[in-house]
Amino acid sequence: MGKIFQEAVEMSRKCLIQKLLFLGVYRPDDPLIYSQTLSDLERDYKIALEKKGSTNQPIL
Repeated sequence: MGKIFQEAVEMSRKCLIQKLLFLGVYRPDDPLIYSQTLSDLERDYKIALEKKGSTNQPIL
């Protein structure tokens, strides 16, 4: 069960990284984004959506 959970977390991280790159929050060559925890990425994504003006519209 632990391996499945780890894979789910990693998939979520990769998805959020792609969304944050798409929004321009990070640049692809910024190593910081790849070392962020899932919680950090979720926080940054939430902030980016709030700055965009809507938390109800899906980005990707």
